[in-house]
Amino acid sequence: MNEKLKEYTAIGLITLFLLSIALLLLRYLAPGLLGQGTDLQLVQIDKKVPPFFDNIFRDEDIKSMEFLIQDPVFKVRAKPLLPEMGGIGPHDILGFRNFGVPNHAEIVIVGDSQTYGNNAPIIYNWPHIFNNYLDSKNKFITQYTMATGGWGAIQYFEAARNASVFQPLLLIIAFYTGNDPLETFSLAYGSDLWARYRLNTNLSANDAPTVEFPEPKKYQWAVSFGDGVSTVFTPKIRGENNLQSPVVDVGYKIMLQVAKDIRNILNPINIKTIYTIIPTKELVYKDKVNLEKGLSTPDHYKKLIADEEVRIKWFSEELSKIGNGSVYIDIVEPLQKAALNRVMLYPKNENGHPVLSGYAVIARAIADTIVKEIPDFTQGFAVAESASYPGLIFVDKKKFWMVFDRELIEKLNVNELPRLREDQLKRLKPMGNFAQVQHIYTKK
Repeated sequence: MNEKLKEYTAIGLITLFLLSIALLLLRYLAPGLLGQGTDLQLVQIDKKVPPFFDNIFRDEDIKSMEFLIQDPVFKVRAKPLLPEMGGIGPHDILGFRNFGVPNHAEIVIVGDSQTYGNNAPIIYNWPHIFNNYLDSKNKFITQYTMATGGWGAIQYFEAARNASVFQPLLLIIAFYTGNDPLETFSLAYGSDLWARYRLNTNLSANDAPTVEFPEPKKYQWAVSFGDGVSTVFTPKIRGENNLQSPVVDVGYKIMLQVAKDIRNILNPINIKTIYTIIPTKELVYKDKVNLEKGLSTPDHYKKLIADEEVRIKWFSEELSKIGNGSVYIDIVEPLQKAALNRVMLYPKNENGHPVLSGYAVIARAIADTIVKEIPDFTQGFAVAESASYPGLIFVDKKKFWMVFDRELIEKLNVNELPRLREDQLKRLKPMGNFAQVQHIYTKK
């Protein structure tokens, strides 16, 4: 009996031991089968799927001393959380020049350094002047800018694809003839990720011309006009991007294809696309140069003007043909007209980015065209979707009143009223109870 008892005890202990091992293995390999809560589970870091917050708050980005950071898709992106320093910054957490990242934006603007706003504080770049102009027209919009120096058309495509998360009404793409063609060509032919944009298979990345930047002094042209306006032109480097050559031909064709691809992505989700072309400083001053007596115009300046006009004519006509709700806005003529006045649109040196007055011309030309695309809501009842002021409100221009009158609320069809989000409501001044001023609007 003692022997059998020892045998049964040993079998039981072994069984219990093996069962414990099995449970431990099951707990480790398949915790869900044992009903373990998600909040108690640990998952292993997979290098193919980086941890979300580590990928957003990257130490190497935040601590970087570089303004531009290499990126496998965009080639370059701007340093996130850069503070404002005169003509650059501030950057939001995504590296774009905004005061913050909104949950929703009626308008998203995509471009390069011309749209980023080199030479000007953020409040004086054209996207912010544009936004202020719409504010003056009592348009309740939030605008977000996705622009980085060194970008070309392919980066615009990728930015536009991501911009759809903001659910905008309008997406504005601002091409720049001064360097977009060659930058677009170089990325398409230099990265296999964008091989689909190699529209001429007889060309390779080695066919791109070598462009000296900054432009050597011997090619620069300093001009002083009779009205006191002066600047320095760099026609050779800008001319390389507008030459009549196979490489530039393909650069512009890729830009057009990108514009069509953006339209094809956004059209099904009811986002309207606005295209514009920012010209070179040299072309902006073309008429002023021609009217100035006594100027000896260099041949390479004349060639740039001739080539760029041909390129813009073709490109603008093709953009206008895309249709499907897309619109092309000309800002070349407004800039050229403004240049005839006694006003500095660009710096006195060779920098090709506008200053405040130049950015203002761009902003106004675009805003004047699309202002009618933004729903006009200057006065009336609305529903505030806000944690601070939830419920029915009455809006008059830049002010609003809370509506607590139950009888009045029951008379209104709340489901058909406009809805204002928290970010839109912050643009308005709270004034109290609508009952205090109801008699004024009843008389109207």
